[in-house]
Amino acid sequence: MRSYLAGSAELRGVVYLVDSRHPPMAGDREFVGYLAETGTPTLIALTKVDKLKASARARGLPAPGVLDELGVSADQVVTSSARTGEGAEELLDAIAALLETEDES
Repeated sequence: MRSYLAGSAELRGVVYLVDSRHPPMAGDREFVGYLAETGTPTLIALTKVDKLKASARARGLPAPGVLDELGVSADQVVTSSARTGEGAEELLDAIAALLETEDES
């Protein structure tokens, strides 16, 4: 994966999917850290929000620890559900904003 990212002249950013039902895993932290080190624009899509319990949703998304664990800011995170379509428009808007930011660079 790293060689692909390093060798791709067309790469403009990465949308990284993380299951919202579970804390980020070591591999998630490592890969998102690598993206930050290389300056790759990154958007985190927290998936499967439709499967979260009401109590978890009431505490707010993303869960406070997720931002710290992945070392990202809130504007880099979008919540989504492929099943219900929740967050689809926000995800598309965030991708468009990421691409616009890259165009300005």
